[in-house]
Parts: sequence; C-alpha cells; structure tokens
Amino acid sequence: MRLTSQQSLEAKGAYERGVAAQSAGNLSEAMREWRCALALNPQHENARYNLAVALSLIKDIKNAEEHYEKLIVLNQTHREGLFNLANLLYRQERVGEAAALYERLIKAHPDYVAGWINLAKSRSDRGDFEAAEPMLRKALHIEPQHVVAHWNLSHVLLAQGKWAEAWGEYEWRLRLPHWLKPPVAAPAWHKGSKAQRILLWNDQGIGDAIQFLRYPRFLSAMGREVWVLVQDNLKTLAATAEGVAGVLGPSDPLPEFDAQAPILSLPHLLSMPEPVGGTAYLKKAPLPPLGGRGVGVREAVGVYNFHAPPHPNPLPPSGGRGNPVSLEITKSQGRKAVGLVWAGNQNFEKDSRRSAPLGDLLPLFDTTGIDWFSLQFGSAAAQIRQNNLSDRVIDLSPRLHDFADTAAALSALDLVICIDSSVAHLAGALNIPCWLMLPTATDWRWQGQSATTPWYPSLRIFRQQTAGDWRGLASMIANELLSF
Repeated sequence: MRLTSQQSLEAKGAYERGVAAQSAGNLSEAMREWRCALALNPQHENARYNLAVALSLIKDIKNAEEHYEKLIVLNQTHREGLFNLANLLYRQERVGEAAALYERLIKAHPDYVAGWINLAKSRSDRGDFEAAEPMLRKALHIEPQHVVAHWNLSHVLLAQGKWAEAWGEYEWRLRLPHWLKPPVAAPAWHKGSKAQRILLWNDQGIGDAIQFLRYPRFLSAMGREVWVLVQDNLKTLAATAEGVAGVLGPSDPLPEFDAQAPILSLPHLLSMPEPVGGTAYLKKAPLPPLGGRGVGVREAVGVYNFHAPPHPNPLPPSGGRGNPVSLEITKSQGRKAVGLVWAGNQNFEKDSRRSAPLGDLLPLFDTTGIDWFSLQFGSAAAQIRQNNLSDRVIDLSPRLHDFADTAAALSALDLVICIDSSVAHLAGALNIPCWLMLPTATDWRWQGQSATTPWYPSLRIFRQQTAGDWRGLASMIANELLSF
C-alpha cells in the first residue's frame, strides 16, 4: 500500500512524541506512540528500532526479536539492529545464530569495534581461541586503547597459554569504569619498589583469590611483610598461605602500608608469567575466629566481557565462623567418601552455564561403593530433598561457615566432584583430588580441551560434549567412578 503524505506526517509525529515520552521516563507511553507510528508507516526504521530496544528492556524477548528481524528486512545493513539482535540471541545461548549476525555486521561495517569484540566472544565461547584472537587484534587495530578489547584479548591469550603477553593485557581490567579501586592510598607496588609493608587486595571473586594466594610467598622471599585483603569468609584460610603476615577483611580497619597491588596482578608484577603449580599452598587449619582488626602473623553498551566487573561493594561476611569444624567422616569398609558441588553463585553473570541441576547428575548415584557428601552452599542445597536424595547424600552445608571449614571437609574426603566454583580452586590449592565438571564454554584457566590444568595438578577435567548436557557428562563420570 502506497503511503500518503498525511500518513507519513502523522507517523513522524507519533515517532517524535514517543522519543519525547522516552526522554521523560515514560517508556510505556513511548512504546504506544512508536506502535502508532508503525501502524501508519510500517517502514519507519527508527520507530521499529526504538520499539525493539524498549521491548528488550522490559524483557519481552520474543517480540523484541520479531521487531529486530523486521528492521533488518527493511535495512539489511542496519548496524545497531544487527548488533542488538545478535546480542539478544547470544543472551538466549543461541551462539551460532548470533555469530552469523556478527559476521554479517562486520562485513557491512568492517570498522565497527564492538562487532569484532562480540564476534570474537562467540568464537571463544565455543573454545575456538585461535579464531577469536585475530578478531580482537582487529578491534585493537581500529581502536588501540579499547579497554574491553584488551581485557578480552587477555583471556583468549591465557586460554592458549600465551602467558607473557597475556598478563600485560590482563592489567587492562583495572581501567574498566566500575572495577574495584585500591582500598588504601599507598602507591602501587612494582618490582623495583623499596616498600617494606605491602597490601595485596582481591579485586575479583573468591575462587580467583584462592588461585592467586600461591604468590605472596614470592614477595615474602624478597624480605617484604605481606598482608592480604580478602572476603571475610576467606580470611581464616588465607592466613594459612605461605608468606602471608596478616589478613584483613573488607570491614576491618586498615593499618598503614608502604605499597599495594591487586593480588591477581602478581604474575605480571613479579615477571612470573608461567603458571606456578606444584603441591598444596594452603592448609587445612581449624583456627579460632579472626578478630575485627585482622590477624597478624599474619564497555561500549552491549559489548560482552569475559567477566562482568565485580560489584563495587565488598562481599558480606558469611555469618561468623563459630567453633572450628571437626568433621568425623567415618568411611565404611571398602567404600569411598565423595563430595559434590553442583551450583555456583547465582549472582555470577554466566552462572546458568556453569551450574548443573542436581537432577541432571542422578547417574552419579547409580555408582555403588560410594558415600556422598554435599558441600553445596545456598538455595541449591534444597535440591537434595527435591530430588529425593536425602537418604543418599549427607548435607554438610550447615557445618560449613567459611572456607576453612570447607577445607577441613575436603581433607576428610577421598574425592570431590564439582562444577567451576571456588570449591574446585580450594581442592586444587589443598592438592586434594577433584574432578571438575565443565560446560562447553569455559574460563581461561581450564584451557581448551585438556583434561588437566597447570594451575592445579590434583584436578582432572571432564567437559560437556554437547552444550547443556550435564546428564551425559554425569554418565561419563559415573563410568570413571567404577575404577576409582
């Protein structure tokens, strides 16, 4: 149907009223006006685009996708339309479809940095780090100071074991707008610094802190007094790390320090790019509660980062340690004691990928000769009862108040099977046998398709063969348990 000049004028007015309503914060009114504009002129690109964006914002994904599809039929090279539709599909785990749209996007707009970054992400999510690397380098050729491109490149390099370049790129995280800032005003530590008392602070998650607590001993060997600042439920455990003179939590008063550094920057700062593996570097130590003053001995919008920057506020305490845990796990003759963790922190951006419903792991419990113990924290522990496993799985979570308690529990087991979580890092740091269950898209430290990691010799890695197939992975592990 041919559009009359009057219809065109009325559609233009409706579109502009929608923009005004959106600017005033009235999204529902804006959407009504944009729908009116499209009823008058179905080919109004801006109204179609704005309506699709608004529908995405209110989580009406099905209709948002429909309007983006109509938009790119109208304009096959619409940059933001292609980009946003690809992102929408990516968020639904439709990575292959998203990748095809990113390809189409950069073909039409070869200098669009965000397109190259997200195309690289779609490749690395499928484990194709070699393909992702040149895409990120292309983004940096276009915009050399792009922080997210550098940050994502660091993960791709780390996953390939290109350590020397990777750690320098990893430092770009500190330039992300919402990244944690140093907790003290002391100068940044560097290798030539004469600073004597140094604070190492954790700028990421608990698993990250556990992994990098292997490094304070190298600073201590230089004659430095090394303190660490970690989440409260990690304080007791961190005090067992070699070379640590003092431990602090987020709410503890901070003494004076001569220098400070993020603990995850130590491979770069110490010029130690290769992974430092070896034996246990944390200890099971049922210590009394730490005092309030610490213990002394003691992006462009829509661009997908590998990890969202951490929340600017410190993590809350875990509720107090109480008496040291004493786990008397009695092992029946000829039976193995095996721990299990199937879910991570739900607040983590990609938790739905790495966490497994306990119901999908039921093949594990068909294995005879095993006593099962759950070290699962949080609401996911209720899945034991929901799956009628209360008579098969002993729930240890009521007795685990912090990670020192978890360390004591792990030390009493023959094996722990878990998803990519802080418990896997803890088992590795204690040099305790751990079978790690991974999705198809994994973190850099679990590197490609290897069954091992240089970071933790005691870990054995099991990977999904098909995205989301936890039951198939559980069957594979159950078969391996027969000869454990």
